[in-house]
Amino acid sequence: MGNYRDGHIAAAKSNFDYAVDLMLSSGLDIKKRSGLSEEFDRIVDAVNTLELDALKQGKRAAPAAEPTPVDVANEITFPSTRM
Repeated sequence: MGNYRDGHIAAAKSNFDYAVDLMLSSGLDIKKRSGLSEEFDRIVDAVNTLELDALKQGKRAAPAAEPTPVDVANEITFPSTRM
């Protein structure tokens, strides 16, 4: 949040992407754990809101050449484990 507040939008986006990468590579099944899933969704929603606010103010991070971790996370599906 510090980079965002200081107007360093590209650095803030990089910090966020790194944090999401850590969560997704942690080995925890975020989607199966309701508390983690809700917190993950809350974080993603909050960052999306901040990014929209930054765009409205004319601040913009450099366009990404590849999908961001958020894009990847939104497309993740987990196999059903029926017993």
